[in-house]
Amino acid sequence: MGDLEANLEKVRAFQLRAKKKGADLVIFPELTMSGYTLGDEIGKYALSKSHPIFRKLLDFSKTLPMIIGYVERSPRGRIYNAAALLDSGEIVHIHRKVYLPNYGLWEEQKRFSRGRRIGVFSYKGFRFAMFICNDFWYPSMV
Repeated sequence: MGDLEANLEKVRAFQLRAKKKGADLVIFPELTMSGYTLGDEIGKYALSKSHPIFRKLLDFSKTLPMIIGYVERSPRGRIYNAAALLDSGEIVHIHRKVYLPNYGLWEEQKRFSRGRRIGVFSYKGFRFAMFICNDFWYPSMV
């Protein structure tokens, strides 16, 4: 939890294993890079697009496209529970979780800004939408 460098190494190892097995895309879970239960400390693990760890993820995507869950720091300094589709060293799409739960362990409304919408985008000739956990229960947003 909270060890960005160690999690980066794990992401790379899984990605290379997936590539070796013939995968076309590797999909990682929600908040892969930071871990989930970091409480009020979550902002310390936020990655901007220029953060060295995020730049390494972009570089890794030259080997095999990936969807990676992480804590995003926006250019305006907002913190989001996000997932990015990365391919060939580029950001294809970033989804910011829209439906933030706020009960028990899941005090996300306290820690994250809310995404605006679930967007549909084209990728390799197909139409996609990305969801993060609780977003799945509200498909009418697409």
